[in-house]
Amino acid sequence: MPPADTTTTTDFATTLDVMTSTSLTSSIVEPPSTTTSTESSTTTAIVTPPPPPTLNPPIESTATIETSTTLDTTTAAPPPTTIPDSPITTSLASITDVPTTTLTPTPSSTSTCILAPTQAIINPSFEQDLDGSGTYTTPWLFSGNGNVQSNTNNAYQSYDGTHFGVLYGRSTTTASLSQTLTDLQPGATYTLSYFYNVEAASPQAICKLTTTIGGTVVDTITSPTVRTGRYLNRSVSYSTSAGQTDATLTFMLVCPRFLQLTAQSNYALDAITLTGVDLQSCPS
Repeated sequence: MPPADTTTTTDFATTLDVMTSTSLTSSIVEPPSTTTSTESSTTTAIVTPPPPPTLNPPIESTATIETSTTLDTTTAAPPPTTIPDSPITTSLASITDVPTTTLTPTPSSTSTCILAPTQAIINPSFEQDLDGSGTYTTPWLFSGNGNVQSNTNNAYQSYDGTHFGVLYGRSTTTASLSQTLTDLQPGATYTLSYFYNVEAASPQAICKLTTTIGGTVVDTITSPTVRTGRYLNRSVSYSTSAGQTDATLTFMLVCPRFLQLTAQSNYALDAITLTGVDLQSCPS
């Protein structure tokens, strides 16, 4: 028995499916695709969303019953809307420079003093003939058996320069060398330095060399029993009192009675300094 003819049934069913699918497809509109152009540069683009697209009217479809049916369900989208780039330009003039603040140090209320050393003694090495007398003693004062000598034709020699002071010690004698110091700083500390050489000595000639400033004993030397043969240094401190601006520096050699009357104890003195600081050099 030949097979039943099902063409009419198949075509009717196909036709019904096509009409239904086409009708539904035509009612759906895909949203337009939006293309944003972003350039790879340092310019920043502002993208403005496009206006709402106009919906296309439904596309009418006519279904044709064929043995081979082609369905076109693609809805044509509107052409993409291109938004022109709007570069943002930043002007350097719009950038406000932050002013530089320079800090000025506030001076301290306490001033720093740069203290300059000052020498209070005039003609400290007996090298200046200040009065033109040729004695090289001024402003030094000698009393007793003392004077200034030079290196010329002399067994005694100086420590500094070519001249030096000498105090001669004999039995029951006193010899001194002094200078009045002025323009001292009140309440200041000074350093007295001098060089001495015992050129003649004897166990029977024991004298004492005493140094005073303003009547204050600052140093004492007892004569050695043998000559030193070279200069030795002595250094001591002295402080002025409040309001004191001057003082007298004195080297005094006192000798008792010697058992041997011809014995001697002679002192050569040179490079005598009294150094302090000039407080007036401090800034106000």
